[in-house]
Amino acid sequence: MTDAGTIITKWVAPTFGVIIANVMFATPMRAVLKARKEGTLSSLNPVPWPAITGNCAAWIGYSYFKKDWFVYLANQPGFLMGVFYSLTAIALAKKRTRDTLIMMFLALCLVLPTCAVVLNLPLDDVKEEKKSFVWGLLCNLILVLYYSAPLSTLVSVVKTKSSSSLHWPSCLMNLINGTCWVAYGFAIQDYFILSPNAAGMVLSLVQMSLIFIYREGRDPRRNTSTRSFFFPSKSTLGDSVDLGNSVNLETKTGDMPRSNSKQKLFGDKERQSQNHHDNGKDRV
Repeated sequence: MTDAGTIITKWVAPTFGVIIANVMFATPMRAVLKARKEGTLSSLNPVPWPAITGNCAAWIGYSYFKKDWFVYLANQPGFLMGVFYSLTAIALAKKRTRDTLIMMFLALCLVLPTCAVVLNLPLDDVKEEKKSFVWGLLCNLILVLYYSAPLSTLVSVVKTKSSSSLHWPSCLMNLINGTCWVAYGFAIQDYFILSPNAAGMVLSLVQMSLIFIYREGRDPRRNTSTRSFFFPSKSTLGDSVDLGNSVNLETKTGDMPRSNSKQKLFGDKERQSQNHHDNGKDRV
């Protein structure tokens, strides 16, 4: 490989990958903040958020074994954001979803510290290469789970022919992020970085395909699933929904009720006048 190619794959690609990874982890931020404000998750799928947390925690550990700052910088901000998203989801989700998220967190709290202890305390005589191999396998597993997490609603997407539960900015960032890390993993011959990100590219392509196929089935009243911090648009801000509601309210409760109210008011006045006239006749 030429010097220029080495610079691109070993420095430019991972630097760009660090930026894209953090953008990827930040794409749900606006939707999460909106959910916190409204007190409901609406159509948001929170399953990927604990996966973000576990994925970033695992890769932070891998960066320790490999002494790789690129890997660390690509995951530390994501770990913090994943914890924030997950805690928000646990507070706002319905009981069944909340129980699922809690179980995912408990599993991560069991697996990650246990693996870290097993690899570091009782096995001091084991070479770092073997430790990084075992930890790399764990990272591969969690990363694939992270990339596939949005597909937890696959059955619902196909059944309802609506992709509203798939957060398309996150899926797009997953695809770009996976591409960058595949290039970096190939350059440094680290197949623990290359393999899961290649799988992530495939899974992201599947998700983007579903979004494209069922794009017409997106419900405009469920805009929070498409809302993102870096991809705001007029349609995702709820303007059309508010306008539609206001028109409906005006049609349903504005014109007709107002007319009925007038008729009722005039009818009451006429009856009162007639009763008063009749009472006068009776007194005479």
